[in-house]
Parts: sequence; structure tokens; C-alpha cells
Amino acid sequence: LWPNSQEHFGDIIIFKIEREVEEYVQQVALAKIEHSKKTRAIFRDHGVQGEFRIRSLEPLAVRLEGKILPKEKFEELPAGIKNQLTSTRVSIKENGISILINPSLAYYSSRLASERQQTISSAIRLQNQLSRPLSIADPYCGVGPAVLQLLKQEDLVGDLLANDINPHAIELLKENIGDVPDGWFIGVENATSLKNNPELVNRYDMLLMNLPHETISHLPDLLPLLKTSGPTTVRGWAVVEEKEIQTFEKQL
Repeated sequence: LWPNSQEHFGDIIIFKIEREVEEYVQQVALAKIEHSKKTRAIFRDHGVQGEFRIRSLEPLAVRLEGKILPKEKFEELPAGIKNQLTSTRVSIKENGISILINPSLAYYSSRLASERQQTISSAIRLQNQLSRPLSIADPYCGVGPAVLQLLKQEDLVGDLLANDINPHAIELLKENIGDVPDGWFIGVENATSLKNNPELVNRYDMLLMNLPHETISHLPDLLPLLKTSGPTTVRGWAVVEEKEIQTFEKQL
């Protein structure tokens, strides 16, 4: 039952623990930070919560000037120092790209990193067909991991829609992108309502659907964003029970 599953984000570690051994969660956190010499703070992950799927993170151990402090000790520190040590705002690397994230404010998962790399290949294939930069829509962009990978490629992206319902995610996205060219749509909206904006309808060559639990139900509302002339690409992910795959394919 020892919690081997953990995620490293910059200088923080996030882990989950089974209820059968959660009475030892503090000892586990101390062991993990002792083992990971460059880690600033260890957090217990209580899972994602709410409409924005934000992680509920509990700081359990920190490192201050080389000394490891358990929760009972760092709780006694002045607020400014404590907040700095337990901050979840970090910069991470994904496929060579630096991405500013904050898992306690905006959802980010490293598990789709290889899929995002494959998205670049799909985009390049489409660009070769069209012989021009692409118009790309990412209606569930989060802090921008897919967008940033695409923007890294020279002359691949001409027009961009980057939207998320979580305003904190869009704030981080804007920091990650930097200067936004005129004409790009950076929004904080329910993705299913984007089709109601006539400026966005039939505008994009490529649509990214990173909403694995609701892709099939949201797809009809997002298809109107795609151009109706020439080839287009929809690239997304879906979590489906094995027994329901055939039904899912029929719906698709």
C-alpha cells in the first residue's frame, strides 16, 4: 500500500495515499522529501474537485535552507515564508518547452505529453496538405501545453483559438504565450457556446478535444468551428469502458 505513484512538478511532489495507510501520511511525506534532495515541498493529492477539476492539495513537508520541516513545524512560520514554501506555482518542462503551471488553480496533467507530441505530427501532415499555416482551435486549452507545443513549430500556426472555462487557466496561458497577435481568440467561455459567435464558425482547420470524459457529447457543439472546405482534422481523447467501445464508435 506504500504510495509509489507520484508526480514531480518543478520542485514540488504530489502524491496520493490509500485510506488503509493514511494515518502514516506525514511519515510518507517526510520520507519522500528526504529522498528527493531538490524538492521544496511535498503535497498530498486529495483528488480533483469542482467544475474546473482543480486538485485539492495539502502541504505536508517543506525544505527550508536545507532543513526539512513537517506540517506542524512549517505551520508556525510567518505567513509570507510559509506561503512561499507551500506555493504550487511552478515552471515545468514538457518536450523541451517551459510551461508555467499551478495545479491548485488550474488543471494540468503530464500524462498526455506524448499524445500532445503526436498532435504536432498530425498538424504538420495537415499543413502539408494545405500548404499554409493552420488555423487551430483548442477549446479546452488549460494553461496551454498543447498550444505551446504547436507554437514552437515554425510557421505552423497562423490563427488560434485558445479557450478555457477556468479564468485562472487563461491567466497562466497568457503568461506562457506572451504577446498575443491581433485576431487570435483567447477566451474564458463554456466551449459549447463558442458556436454562437459568428466570427468563430467555419474558421479553423484543426480542432483539439482534450476533454476525455465528455468528448463525444461535446463534439457536435464544436464541429461548427471547423471549415467546411478542404481537409480538416479533429484530434482528441476519450475515456470509455471497454464494454461500451462499440456503442461509442457508433455515436462517433
